[in-house]
Amino acid sequence: AEAAMSHASLERDQAQAAADAAAVEVNECLEDVSQAEALGSLNTNDVRERIHKVRSIQSKRSIHFASLVKKSKNISNFDLEKAKIDADLSRLIEALDASRAAYKSCCN
Repeated sequence: AEAAMSHASLERDQAQAAADAAAVEVNECLEDVSQAEALGSLNTNDVRERIHKVRSIQSKRSIHFASLVKKSKNISNFDLEKAKIDADLSRLIEALDASRAAYKSCCN
C-alpha cells in the first residue's frame, strides 16, 4: 500500500509538473498573442491615419476643383458676354458707317 501511495504521489507530482509546464507555455502563447494584437492595433491605427490623411487631401482637392470649375464657368460666361458685346459693337459700327455713307451721298 505504501508503494502504491508512493507511486501515486510520484504520478501526481509528474502530472503537476506537466500542468505547470503547460501553464507556462499557455502564458507565453497569451503574451505572444497580446503582442501580436498590439502590433496589429498599431498597424491598424497607422492605416486609419493614412486613410484619414488621404481623405483630407481628397476633400481639399475636390473643393479646389469645384472652385476651378466655378472660375472656368465665370470666364466662359464672361467670354460669351464679350463676344455678344463685340458683335453688337460691330453691328453698330457697320450701321454708323452705312449712315455716314448715306448722309454723304445725299447731303453733299
